[in-house]
Amino acid sequence: MQISSFFIATILFSLISSVSCNNSEMTKQNLHIDITKDISKNDIEKITTKLIFFGHQSVGYNLLQGIEDIKHQNPDLKINIIESDDSNLMKIPGLYHSKVGKNRNPSFKINDFSSKIGNGIGKKVDMVALKLCYVDIKKDTNIDNIFTEYQSAVNDIKSKYPSLKIIHFTTPLKTVQTGFVAWIKKLIGKKPGGYANNIRRNQYTQKIINTYQDVDPIFDIANFESTSLEGKPNFFKWENTEYRSLVPAYTDDGGHLNKLGRKVIAEKFLKFLAKL
Repeated sequence: MQISSFFIATILFSLISSVSCNNSEMTKQNLHIDITKDISKNDIEKITTKLIFFGHQSVGYNLLQGIEDIKHQNPDLKINIIESDDSNLMKIPGLYHSKVGKNRNPSFKINDFSSKIGNGIGKKVDMVALKLCYVDIKKDTNIDNIFTEYQSAVNDIKSKYPSLKIIHFTTPLKTVQTGFVAWIKKLIGKKPGGYANNIRRNQYTQKIINTYQDVDPIFDIANFESTSLEGKPNFFKWENTEYRSLVPAYTDDGGHLNKLGRKVIAEKFLKFLAKL
């Protein structure tokens, strides 16, 4: 009876702590971001003079909505966000974007992105970026094959458009199981929910960084998604190795970015573009 009561008390404590934390984080949903605090007006103007094409899926839309949120808070930020992959329409500066391929099929996304660049976009824009999604990289994904396909597409784009700047994205993350049940699973040598998939995403991200660091610009969305507002890394350990996971406060469903998360990532992206 005493052991059973202890288990119940532990579970209740975990639930109460979680609710309390979530309520605290919800007060940050309307976080005001003053983009001029860290970016000069001159750099803001530079952002608004570029033509950028961004291929993505759902988390990409979260990022773009975050930019719209920041635009409402910062009237001087007049970057155009235009959903189109028609190179004939790319006549004014802006962040052009469209869906590429299908979720859960990273090869198709890479090929579709490459085709869009080759169908005129490569001659019209200053920068291009492809972001895979968390559903594209899972525990059973052959990341060596996918990365080889990505490298091949990048090399082909570079050979055809040598003046085109390519922005590499690391892999978005998801939250992982925590609390008492996760602790029990680890105790018996079983991975808690989300561990296996996020481990693979961390591994793919490392391939991006190892290959393109100091070569091309990298937007490390995985790093930003796994860093709290206070600057603390959100990670889990498995077999003496640390892996990053999505900060729970940044999402309502474990993967997509909520109002807080999208603004945090959007701010990082705007600062990243300003440095370019």
